[in-house]
Amino acid sequence: MIIDESELIRKAQTGDLESFAKLVALHQKSVRACVAVRVNSPHDADDIAQEVFLTAHRRLHELDAGQSLGPWLRTVAFFILKNHLRKLQRSPVHAVEEITQLADTALIQEEPDDRDEARMTAMQHCLGKLEGPARDLIRLRYEEDLSLQEIGTRLNRKHSALTMALHRLRQSLKDCVAARLTEVNP
Repeated sequence: MIIDESELIRKAQTGDLESFAKLVALHQKSVRACVAVRVNSPHDADDIAQEVFLTAHRRLHELDAGQSLGPWLRTVAFFILKNHLRKLQRSPVHAVEEITQLADTALIQEEPDDRDEARMTAMQHCLGKLEGPARDLIRLRYEEDLSLQEIGTRLNRKHSALTMALHRLRQSLKDCVAARLTEVNP
């Protein structure tokens, strides 16, 4: 049986849910594939594809007679995807930089004590042990004071990968400094 998409669209525009369900079945794989290649998470792809069809159901009356549904759905998908990516840019992950700046400010305002010199010596020792990309990342972030976005552009790496790499490096340096201080002051 050949399905007449324009007839299904016309019926769906009048509120026929069965016709709309058939349209979803016809286009679901292509819409999800269109979204999936543009996001990192399969769950996000499913959620966005679902949102596309919810939006399509609410706005199907805007589809002109004779207009093909596939390109219209992909256009809706691109707008929803754009909003999704914009929300990700505002996500709390970016607060890491602000927290780091607050911590740096608090450390600067702290009164130095006798342990500071030992910590600095241990940190210099641990930094000296870093090699290659790890050393470059620390240099770009803390010596050149570049933002994660600037580092990502320069190194062609994603923000999330840089955040994780810096987290691991800071943890590694913290462990190294603690071990060094224990060696020096048992």
